[in-house]
Amino acid sequence: MREMKSGINTARSLQYTNFLMRLEQANLSFFNTKSGLLQANIWSELDSGCWKTAQFKIHETNTLNGVLNRANMVSLLPDFVPLEAGQRWNHLEKRIEEKLLQPKLLKSGLEDFLCKSKAFFEKFHNKHIAVQLSGGVDSSLIIGLLKFFGIKHSLIGYYNRRYEFRTESYIQNILADDCGDAILINYEDHLPYSGLLNAPPHQYPDMTCCGLSANQAMASACHDAGIEILLTGCGGDLALGEKIDNEKCMWIPAIFNYSWFQDVVYTPNKVTLVSFFSDTDILECLWNLRMGQKFDPKKIWARNFFQSFLPRELVEYTYKADFWGLYIDGLVNSLPEIRFIHKRAYEFSENSYFEDAKLHRMLQSDLYNCDQQLYQRLEARISSAVWINSLASHSCS
Repeated sequence: MREMKSGINTARSLQYTNFLMRLEQANLSFFNTKSGLLQANIWSELDSGCWKTAQFKIHETNTLNGVLNRANMVSLLPDFVPLEAGQRWNHLEKRIEEKLLQPKLLKSGLEDFLCKSKAFFEKFHNKHIAVQLSGGVDSSLIIGLLKFFGIKHSLIGYYNRRYEFRTESYIQNILADDCGDAILINYEDHLPYSGLLNAPPHQYPDMTCCGLSANQAMASACHDAGIEILLTGCGGDLALGEKIDNEKCMWIPAIFNYSWFQDVVYTPNKVTLVSFFSDTDILECLWNLRMGQKFDPKKIWARNFFQSFLPRELVEYTYKADFWGLYIDGLVNSLPEIRFIHKRAYEFSENSYFEDAKLHRMLQSDLYNCDQQLYQRLEARISSAVWINSLASHSCS
């Protein structure tokens, strides 16, 4: 097991940012409401100053509504509607259409699931595969399946010594020792909201940027280790825990892949970040396997059904850590940088949204009160300021 040292080489960071100045975000396109045409990017419009029309309060509202409602989000740029992976513009109805999972009702069993899983892994034949090692059920299942099929793989994850993560750390050590090829990155060196000044220029605000530092560290470690495909368990909470019945499926496979991180962090490092649970065949199989199951946040069904592929500890125990403490500490530790980024956004944009007093009022609240709505509003404000700062480094007009 290898432990990565903290920090990213400064010279490399500068080179990285310059390289991304005109990087195409492959998972993001735009519908131009004036021309009626689709555009692969809006870099030239940003250079011409279209960012000055941004209505940042809209970004707050969108963030509060949540990613599952992203098709109904209003664009903060009046002339451009952002279209993310899995979305298309309906010209007739003048709205965004979301590509939902449309599962057929089939009789499924373990063999069907294994067949779909094997087909998924075969897409990456002759590629260096790694799995994000979290110590939870979702990633542990992927690792167990790779081992079952005899597919060579590496493991890479974040670790911390916090007491509430003792179970996850224990599972990480078991799986890392069994694999023999594992990299662990100290998450305390890359807490949420850290390193936001290193955000590469991007075309539209995205709240996932708050996890930038950790993903930059992981992408860099993958690059150095020659890892080409990084599999995640994102979406497992929904696929393995949501109530399943005969009503219309509202799952959006595309949101299980972190498109922003893929485009601006992993692609430059020649790494493909993909969720096992974003595969529509696997999702369809799980939908049928769990038909009739009630809401199952502890994933009891999955722990029992897939027990042959999971460590014993995940089958017999259901403890799960809460990440809230990490997010609060990350925010509090990064407040000086956040205030600087927010102030710089005001200086660059002269937009009253970024006046110091508005951030100050929000930070007067009890940040340790687990107020989810407050955190969402902060994430929206911070990601907007990060976007403006990234454009400033891009020398937009």
